[in-house]
Amino acid sequence: MIKKYTTTARPTPKNEIWQKEQGGIIYICERPRYLYKKLEQELFAKGLNNESVMLFGKTVPQFFDDEGRWWADRSLSSGDLLKVFIEDPGFYIRIMSKKVQDVISIIALLRTIDFDKDKNSLRSNFITLFDATVTFYSYYSSTFIVSDEMVCQFRQLLDSFLKKKESNRYFTDFLRAEITKEAIKYNAVEETTGTSKDLFYSERRPVLFYKEPKFFAESSMDNEVISKLFASEQKGKIKEFISLRLTTPLCIQINEEAQYVESKMLLPVLRMALLKIKELFVEQGIIDEGKDIRDLSYHEILSHFEF
Repeated sequence: MIKKYTTTARPTPKNEIWQKEQGGIIYICERPRYLYKKLEQELFAKGLNNESVMLFGKTVPQFFDDEGRWWADRSLSSGDLLKVFIEDPGFYIRIMSKKVQDVISIIALLRTIDFDKDKNSLRSNFITLFDATVTFYSYYSSTFIVSDEMVCQFRQLLDSFLKKKESNRYFTDFLRAEITKEAIKYNAVEETTGTSKDLFYSERRPVLFYKEPKFFAESSMDNEVISKLFASEQKGKIKEFISLRLTTPLCIQINEEAQYVESKMLLPVLRMALLKIKELFVEQGIIDEGKDIRDLSYHEILSHFEF
């Protein structure tokens, strides 16, 4: 039986979370509206296995249901991950530092992709982009899943001992993502539309740009805010405050970065490559025009290049 509930960290209808027990394990589906096809499931599973090893030193149970929803052991849920990062903010910072270096490498790789229709080039592009996308989604839970909960908990803590105007002014100091400044230069700030979050949800032409996030945000209000925390009934939450003060501004930067890299760069390039491959396979009579290339597995796509 599936238990359905909502979180205050995300707006409706994106706030629904599903939970069920299977084989003695509690599984969480944080994004029940997202349905993934065969290639996408394979890609996400590899990335999420990488992430669980990075976080816990081992893979954790996960699966895709018949409709394509992703379910994972609750250790990868937003609530449980947030507890881990509050307990050890340095761990979160180390993971994000590694992610930044991987993103820099991914963008450098995207600049080398050639969209010639030559079979060998298409095959090479596919392997390269699949691996790059696996690497990108090896930080999926640490980036996309936990971010809203982290921001929400920090705001709630601030609101518990600051006046609303003070809380808003303080929090605003952390909303200036470095990559957004760069996106404005490249006219890449328009919202990506789409009702799903599959590999094809972004239909724009890719535009490549980057600016590293600031790992330590500054605010002229820090001393004042800490003084008010110690003078309030929330003074016992100093450890939580320090953890969230370190991680939340970085989380905002990293999440914004991920949105731009995903929707303006990586997925548009991957989409173009997959559509080129489909065009070749249709011409060669390998698949029908109506076939979605994402319904093929990684190895099925590679095997078709052998003909």
